Amino acid sequence: KNVDRSRSITAVTGKKLDQGIIVALAIAVVFLLYREATTPNRGTTEQAPGAQQSVVEVSRSSSPDGQTGEPESGEKSIAVLPFSNLSDDESNAFFASGVQEDILTYLSRVADLRVISRTSVLQYAGFKGDVRQVARELGVNHILEGSVRRSGNRVRVTAQLIDARDDEHVWAENYDRDLTDVFAIQTEVAQEIVKALQASLSPTEAKMIATRPTGNVEAYDAYLQARDLIRRPEYGSENFRKALPLAQQAVQLDPEFALAYVQLANMYGQMYWLVAQDQTFIDKARNALENAQRLAPEIPQVHFGWGEFYYRMYSDYPRALKEFESAQKLLPNDSDLLWKLGTTLRRLGRWDDSIASYERALKVDPDNNQVVNVLAETLGLVGRWQEAVTALEQAASRNPGYAVYRIQEAQIRLDYDGDLDYAREVLASAQQVPDQSYIFLTTGYAWRSRNYPAAIEAWTDPTNLFLRDSTFELSGQNALGRIYRAMGDSAGAEKYFRRVIELANERFGQGGVDWYDYHLQKSVAYAYLGDSSTAMSEIDRASVMRPESADAIYGVLVSIGRAEVLMVVGKTDEALAEIQRLLNTPAGLTVSILRQDPTWDPLREDSRFKGMIAEVPGK
Repeated sequence: KNVDRSRSITAVTGKKLDQGIIVALAIAVVFLLYREATTPNRGTTEQAPGAQQSVVEVSRSSSPDGQTGEPESGEKSIAVLPFSNLSDDESNAFFASGVQEDILTYLSRVADLRVISRTSVLQYAGFKGDVRQVARELGVNHILEGSVRRSGNRVRVTAQLIDARDDEHVWAENYDRDLTDVFAIQTEVAQEIVKALQASLSPTEAKMIATRPTGNVEAYDAYLQARDLIRRPEYGSENFRKALPLAQQAVQLDPEFALAYVQLANMYGQMYWLVAQDQTFIDKARNALENAQRLAPEIPQVHFGWGEFYYRMYSDYPRALKEFESAQKLLPNDSDLLWKLGTTLRRLGRWDDSIASYERALKVDPDNNQVVNVLAETLGLVGRWQEAVTALEQAASRNPGYAVYRIQEAQIRLDYDGDLDYAREVLASAQQVPDQSYIFLTTGYAWRSRNYPAAIEAWTDPTNLFLRDSTFELSGQNALGRIYRAMGDSAGAEKYFRRVIELANERFGQGGVDWYDYHLQKSVAYAYLGDSSTAMSEIDRASVMRPESADAIYGVLVSIGRAEVLMVVGKTDEALAEIQRLLNTPAGLTVSILRQDPTWDPLREDSRFKGMIAEVPGK
């Protein structure tokens, strides 16, 4: 600006600059075209022709769909970080967590926002670093931070909204009120964020945000403590047993607390699933859900609760799917709901839809270990096991402290590639973890390595919480019977097979529901005990109760049991036909399993079986 215009040479320099830019761009285009033509596609796995490719990138710098983690500049996206507990009493941490999670839940109801789910923000508890880095890792434009101080009947909540693109504070507020006003605080914070982000809000969404869950703080405390227990990563009956009295207390303190009734129904559903298929649990769950629906029929959690009810207690997957879809319309950012949708869809054999739902869940909850695990499992079940391994490897690089990723990867490699060495390596370095995958790998590896003493030890380990749950006990008894039989100990095997029949009859006789697994496990036991007629009758009953057409996971498990029973009772032709079919069925048998599993030893000398497990040239 200080140069005399009459002496300026910008016209000359500008023309030279234009020419230079054109040349540079031309070189860049040629280089990019050359690289595109000569460089193989990165990040893909080798597949059979026509197989669908799923790139699920789960790394710090990437979003779950393989694209960059940077959000679109105009996107209304937010992550609500865990609120700091500033209370003198450390036991109030569950309360601070509850305030943060409820604000997050309110925001997740707004369809115009993309809200990162609870699981992925938990790792940032106590975070003091650069929020811009957090925003990049989670792929959002805005971050909400806060703290909670609870003292007596007073609560102080501090919240601040930050635009992570320029580290500017958009909005901040302190709320110092009576404890009974905590629900109003949560609503106000959510409303202020919606306003600050200029998100559109439908009348239904506005009403849901403004609705208080309860007016009773003690009931809310019990509800939050129960929620804290069941959200812990160790999945098993222990936490549900501890949480059940708290959920019951919540509804006793406030009989109008609809969300607490939904929570209570979920507890009964989990007890039915893990402890005993007892009609009492069904009746109590139904009663709790009917109360919730009477009190708040419009809230999505009621639909979610009914979906869980039909899924767990009746295996009515079409009806469960309908309820989950109704809930998802009102909770578009809920990863737990998207995960449950995916799990229901795969039961119905809608594999591609199931995988797509899991991938959607990872978009709003990229660090959700459960979703990553079930996505990898599902990819494996449909034969895309290399993609499953890739997804688990990427997830493990992002969260190296989570041992289940390597354990599940070892299981997939074992089932689809017969990799005993990798399974041994993982088990040698992994500590026992309270997860189903650890049971499956330890028992399966020992059995398929034909290390029978180690297999017995794995199945009888008293520290293994899962073996106390009904889900595994009957199959565990049959597994022990097979092991002793393989060792040549007929008396030892008979003891366990008879125990299976005894347990199944005992459970059904104590008010239990006629559960398909009782018949499946009894059929295997009767077959090995030499009672062919009863074995076939029991497996026929299991097949009627749980056909593949109604359940593409457990229905196939029943069919695998049928193949084993047919083999044991001497119906070899039928057994081989069933095995051949299951080799081409999602969630069925694999060549690696047939090669290594001692269960199928009676067929080893049959030329037809040898043909099934022969090496395929080029694969």
